This record gives sequence, C-alpha cells and structure tokens, in this order.
Amino acid sequence: MASVSTGSVGTIAFTFDDGISKNTARLLDILGKEGIVGTFFIIGDSLNIKKNFEMAQDIHKEGHILANHTWSHPNITKITEDEFKKELSHCEFLLEKVRGKAEHRFFRPPYGAINKINAGILRERDYTSFLWNIDMNDWDLKRTKQQIHDDYVKLFSTANPLKQSFISLQHDRRLDSIELIPEIAKLAKDKGFKIVPLEAPLVSVV
Repeated sequence: MASVSTGSVGTIAFTFDDGISKNTARLLDILGKEGIVGTFFIIGDSLNIKKNFEMAQDIHKEGHILANHTWSHPNITKITEDEFKKELSHCEFLLEKVRGKAEHRFFRPPYGAINKINAGILRERDYTSFLWNIDMNDWDLKRTKQQIHDDYVKLFSTANPLKQSFISLQHDRRLDSIELIPEIAKLAKDKGFKIVPLEAPLVSVV
C-alpha cells in the first residue's frame, strides 16, 4: 500500500466514501451548518439510480468536491490494467455529467489498496490519489457511536497542529458517525487545526 505524506500542517479535511446513501441529505445539512467543504468519493455505479444522481447534483451545487472511487469498488491491485482504466473512466463519465470536468481530479482506492501500476495509470490521467490518516472504522457496526466519539477525543488530546495534518475518513451510510461531525470539528478547532477542503498539496499518496 502506498504511504501517506503530509503537506500543510495544522489542517484537517473531511472526506466521505462509498456514497450516495439515504443519509447524504442529512450530511449536507450538517456540513452546511458547520461551514465545511467535504469531499465525496463516489462509487460510479450508484449514480445510475436517478435519485442518487440528483443527490450528487445537490452535493456539487452546495460547493462540495465530487471525486472518483471507481465504478464498482474493486480491489484495484487485483484487477487488470484495462479493467482499472474502465473503472476510472466509467465513474468519471458520470461524475462529469454531474459537475463537468474537474479542475483537479481526485481519486481514492477502495480499501486503501494501491500499487505502482495503479499509481502510474492515475498519474497519466492527472489524478491525485488520497488515502487518510484518521479512520475510526465507522463501517464496523459493532463499534458504537460512543466508542467512535471517544477515539476522536483521544486523538485530538495529543494532536499537534504545528506538526500534523489530517484527512478524516467517514461513511455517510453510518448516520451516528456523521452526526459527530460538529463535535469532531470543535475538537479539531479547539486544538488549533483549521478545517479546509481537500487539496492536492494536503495529504496525498506518493
């Protein structure tokens, strides 16, 4: 797996994988109230559903970033180069229907799995690939909201904005996770971190 390298210190970006879900509208409300620009790594096949496509349009209209998370969420290290290129192209085609061509193309590998061949293809297509360095495993339904909350508290109790920057990974299909965003944002800001949109120089796969 590729390593994560930090760029601008003292920042945190919020990212959300595997949308669209039934909770996306609620997530947009929370982000709007908090003044946070989120990045949504979208599975392209989900946009084949009309209501999901319309929700993606809402995400774009509200100023958030729509990014590529492949067409069908495979482990891209276990498929052929041609299959990976199709996964990218099919997803990007529908994303461009929603938001037009992106000034900066962002990509996140499913499961965080990526190899040198994948990375080369992404560079050829002008993608910046992002992993994350905050993951409270909200996909694991055995973890309670309180456990997720406590782990954020623990993280920020020792976080140093003079030395660190963060990309926080969440999944909007987990409602009680996204309901923690106001508190996560407060923890980060109280510690001296600035909430920023995901940007190519921030924290990227090398």
